[in-house]
Amino acid sequence: MQSLPQAIREAIPDHEVLEERNEERISPPADGDFHELLEAANEQYPDHSLAIMPSGQMHMGGGMMMHPIALLQSATRPVVRQLSATRRGDYTLSCLTYCGYGHSYMEIDGGIVVT
Repeated sequence: MQSLPQAIREAIPDHEVLEERNEERISPPADGDFHELLEAANEQYPDHSLAIMPSGQMHMGGGMMMHPIALLQSATRPVVRQLSATRRGDYTLSCLTYCGYGHSYMEIDGGIVVT
């Protein structure tokens, strides 16, 4: 964590802030404790990947703007990618690597807007 640039370290929310955000965004589980399931998911599936796709579409069928970006827990530096948009519109940021309980909520519809 200390090897990351200061701006990145400061932008990463602390554990309590993450828990509050998760409680707002992720529906409670039918079975089991919410926090225990999230902790287990973090331990079992620490890696993620990011894809950028047009908003408002079924994403399982493709239509990605770029190849998914691996976001590995073991990374020691930020992952940097350059995008060149050819179409205006809203784009969704989505995690494509199954990461346990809460994975289906790891999406920001309209996270990127190209004008």
